[in-house]
Amino acid sequence: MSRKTLRLAIDSRLDEVRRVRKAVSRMADDAPFTTEEWQQVKTCFDEALNNAIIHAYDSEPGHEVEVEARLEQDRVVCIIADRGRPAPEEARRKPRLDVSAEEVEDLPEGGMGLYIMCEVMDRIGYESKGGRNVLTMIKFASQQNVASCKEKN
Repeated sequence: MSRKTLRLAIDSRLDEVRRVRKAVSRMADDAPFTTEEWQQVKTCFDEALNNAIIHAYDSEPGHEVEVEARLEQDRVVCIIADRGRPAPEEARRKPRLDVSAEEVEDLPEGGMGLYIMCEVMDRIGYESKGGRNVLTMIKFASQQNVASCKEKN
């Protein structure tokens, strides 16, 4: 059962990502996560929104991006939906990061979002159907965090 849900429709402008981040941040008190885990969830949300705006809409404002964050007893479900260009097939596979410790300084500044999302979130699903692209990310809380959260409520 959902404990708290945030739903927003934003314009496809990168400055809107900050507004979503603030709204998601306000959910932290009810989330069954440590501060560090919640920060990671927010980072994944940012990356997913950036990808929708930059790749689906070519950074062109004036298009709608739907956002949902749903807190449940033991998880958070994050959904980003758009009607832009679907993700290419190669972008739908889990990315690999083949970098040695010596090469860390040479990591690219962009293109790491999907890798971060795959590392942080427990489940990621993507569907493009009927002109609508939907990315769903789920992060489960540890049992210790769930118990702590139950005590607060």
